[in-house]
Amino acid sequence: MLEPTRLLPILAAAPLLTLGACVISPEEGNVALGNPNASLFFEGFASAPNATIELQILNKATSQWETFATTTSSALVFTFGGQDMYSWNIDTPVMDTSDPAHLCRLTPSCSLQESTVFVRFEEIDGDFSPLMTFDDGGVQCTVNEVNNGADLLTAAWTCRGTIWDQIAIPVIL
Repeated sequence: MLEPTRLLPILAAAPLLTLGACVISPEEGNVALGNPNASLFFEGFASAPNATIELQILNKATSQWETFATTTSSALVFTFGGQDMYSWNIDTPVMDTSDPAHLCRLTPSCSLQESTVFVRFEEIDGDFSPLMTFDDGGVQCTVNEVNNGADLLTAAWTCRGTIWDQIAIPVIL
């Protein structure tokens, strides 16, 4: 469930929600892991109530996406601009370095070293997958574009992340 203190940034990002589904935090470039086992807080919106959101990480040894966490969107609807949307969030680590298989998320040789992990988000029970992601400042950029008269889809596409369907998270040891 959403914490009341987290509601303000979500409401500020409300225009994004007519996209159907998106990730509003973290944005690309505003997070790094100094400890690969540390938890990260992820949040966004789904297009359907009680939708399963899978968080997936790229296995660099196999080039396959692996689900590392799941969460469910809220049943409580937020309606903005005639579009219904449902919040989701999860606080979870992206790996456990005590599991040798998880080291393949860092390097193709499955070794513990500085690297970048890639995370994407799939809405299993909704209308939009993968979820759109944004570079640092992209959520605010979209809000500004809409406030300046752009239609939402154009604004979000203009402000989307460089790789709009995933985020890169540096792991610094």
